[in-house]
Amino acid sequence: MENNRSEIDIPTAALRLTAGEGDAFRFELADDKDRPRFRMVANSGGVIPNHFYWKNFAIDLDGLRLGRQRKPALRDHDPQQIVGYTDSITKTPEGIVAEGVFTETTEAGREVLAMARDGFPWQASVYVPPDSIEKVPADATAEVNGRTLEGPGHIFRKSWLREVTFTALGADEATDAVALHEDKSTVSAQVFTVASIEEEPMSEFVEPSELADDAAIEQVASEVEAVNDSTEAVTGERNRITAILSASLTGQEELTTQLIESGATLEEAQKALLSDVKGRMADRLSGLIASAPTPAGSEVEVEEAPASPEETWESEFNASPDLRSEFGESKFYIAYRRGVDNGSIRPTNGGI
Repeated sequence: MENNRSEIDIPTAALRLTAGEGDAFRFELADDKDRPRFRMVANSGGVIPNHFYWKNFAIDLDGLRLGRQRKPALRDHDPQQIVGYTDSITKTPEGIVAEGVFTETTEAGREVLAMARDGFPWQASVYVPPDSIEKVPADATAEVNGRTLEGPGHIFRKSWLREVTFTALGADEATDAVALHEDKSTVSAQVFTVASIEEEPMSEFVEPSELADDAAIEQVASEVEAVNDSTEAVTGERNRITAILSASLTGQEELTTQLIESGATLEEAQKALLSDVKGRMADRLSGLIASAPTPAGSEVEVEEAPASPEETWESEFNASPDLRSEFGESKFYIAYRRGVDNGSIRPTNGGI
């Protein structure tokens, strides 16, 4: 039974997850003759104790969506410091394992690789924004990945693996507190608390002759059916709202609220949100054309200014649900495309 459900804004610094003294996040150098490679245990599914933001914390691996196999591998979550990219992300008995290739065409890639070959103990870190979070109170416990998490704490029940990164430091409360203070960007997620249910005492056995008549039994059955129907309706409505929120972009909050309150289906909401994006792009283009100067005394056709690569990539990102679900934020996609253009990242099948 779920109750106390609410939506919160989470600082993105709290979603960059690195283990401390434990071994939940590991990096290994998998060098070969052709290309230097890496292997990361992105998350083992274990409980991370005393996280600076989440207290005792774990990611439900069953609810972690991996997305595309090819993701950027960064240094310290900085999209300007590309170390390489993943080409395989799988769920194994060890946990979530990400394997990939170093790039030696960027300074960050060369430096991280050289230090790894010298034996530097790099740690793996991940960026995992959640959709659904279970809050475990101080006097409660919850099961996750076959383990028991004792409250107070949190479990990401549904989340996305957006990015892997190399970091020199594990989780440190002081360092992370500074990052939390400096990082003003946020991600929204649903939070719920599972109430502890005390087992009802077994009722006294009643002989059949003392049971209620058929009419009373039929009434109880109808009430139970009504409760079940209501529960299914609530679940369907929750899923509809969550799906619409996931499909919306920054700046579409008012439209998203209107679509949810109007009872729009997911398909109707997606069309409306996409139409809104196209409308904004058209308005922006019209504004650029209108603001272009025209020489006095001449009729000169104003040519549309070509979009910069960054603007083109931004438009691609905003128009594609797949890219948004894979890269999370446009800056990661733009960094990836810039890496492809300058040769530091090799695209797959001739494209992105």
